[in-house]
Amino acid sequence: MIYVDLDDTLSDMTPYALEYLGVRDYDPTIWTLNKHILWPERRIWNHLGMDFWSTMPKSVDFERLVGMLPTFTVLTALPPFNYHDCINGKLEWMDKHLNDVKIIFSNAKERYADPKSILIDDSEINIQRFNESLGLGFLVPRPWNKGISIFDKLQLHLAPLERAENIQLH
Repeated sequence: MIYVDLDDTLSDMTPYALEYLGVRDYDPTIWTLNKHILWPERRIWNHLGMDFWSTMPKSVDFERLVGMLPTFTVLTALPPFNYHDCINGKLEWMDKHLNDVKIIFSNAKERYADPKSILIDDSEINIQRFNESLGLGFLVPRPWNKGISIFDKLQLHLAPLERAENIQLH
């Protein structure tokens, strides 16, 4: 099974959230929203309503990732507050951009790890936990992580899956 993160992997969530919250000048190497805006965490997440989640722009890697993956499931986290708007907004986003793809909401992505599973995510801690749980994680490079281009490495791991799908047993 191949799992792909939504926030900052398929969508451009963090830069869009900062713009949405009125932050114009920020350090792109810092991922945490409350490091950029001096609001209590609850206020930040409550301000990001369904309209925000449903209108996130696609990431620069969206087309390439979706195009190279034979099938996948979106595995996305929820914020600590206002998660109903997040769920409904992400479902609307999925209807617009990936209407035939399954979505799972979980803040413990490592629960889905096994020796035959792949996670593609921008979070170093998610990748680390997934790998420690016997899955194979690929870190999508973003300004706030130490990722390098994953596409060549990912293609090497996908090629055997594609060949296996073409084998017909009689």
